[in-house]
Amino acid sequence: MTSLKIIKAWVRYSKKYIQIGTGRKGESSNFQFLNNKLYKTWKNIENPNALFNFEDYGISLKDIEDSLKPFLKEAE
Repeated sequence: MTSLKIIKAWVRYSKKYIQIGTGRKGESSNFQFLNNKLYKTWKNIENPNALFNFEDYGISLKDIEDSLKPFLKEAE
């Protein structure tokens, strides 16, 4: 199984985004973090097929929350 990691995270217009990939150029995707779940940003957020099960790839909810902490503190 390919090892994935959080490349970067950001908050824009009060929405939380995370880029996940292998670390190699061109091998990453952006996701929106909503209600403790990740969704592909280019699919309809209501489409259940767009859900990404990050735990299957060794990424924990704590990893995601930790990557977003600096941005969420700025917004407060």
